[in-house]
Amino acid sequence: MKKTIYYFSPLIIVPSILLTTILLESIEILKPIAPLFLFAAFFMFSFVVGVLSPAKTRFDYTMAGVAPCSVFLSLFIALFLDAGCDGKPQFSLHHALNVEYYKTWLPIVLIMLVIILTFSFKPVKNFVRSKFSFMKTTN
Repeated sequence: MKKTIYYFSPLIIVPSILLTTILLESIEILKPIAPLFLFAAFFMFSFVVGVLSPAKTRFDYTMAGVAPCSVFLSLFIALFLDAGCDGKPQFSLHHALNVEYYKTWLPIVLIMLVIILTFSFKPVKNFVRSKFSFMKTTN
């Protein structure tokens, strides 16, 4: 049960990060820090997911695939439901499948993947868990 929650958590957390970023952009004073929040939140999420990995193998390949896929899925849904010029959702597959959007997100997703793989590596994961007492688990 715990592994199921762990592996499905990016499907909830990634859209939440994106929605929080949109809310920050809507506040004029916080608009400049919204991109910084987005990058910091994604990279911190990747760090935590890597360190808390329940995988018994050397690397957690499953989460390294699930987290980037959840970013692309969230982006697809956001682009599919994007408001057009009239303010109503477009429901446009052409808009949602535009490769240019995904190419701009590719570096972020690759950095997330590297962070997850690095911190799910067993020696690194055990070292970080030993330094932070609240992350100790019974692995």
